[in-house]
Amino acid sequence: MKFSEILKEVVWCLLTEGKVSYRRIQHEFDLDDDGLEVLRVELIQTKGWATDQEGRFLLWGPVPLAAP
Repeated sequence: MKFSEILKEVVWCLLTEGKVSYRRIQHEFDLDDDGLEVLRVELIQTKGWATDQEGRFLLWGPVPLAAP
């Protein structure tokens, strides 16, 4: 499966469920640690669509900005 297809599937999981574990992503899409890290960076830093929770889960939505 291409990276773009995995990205779409994970985004769909996040949209419908709100939260997905990294273990599930690795298991379901047969990703090694490097592949998971590329996915994390794409969703969190590049797209800004997700946030990390405790290093164990992806959550849908950006990190809320702190009030000035």
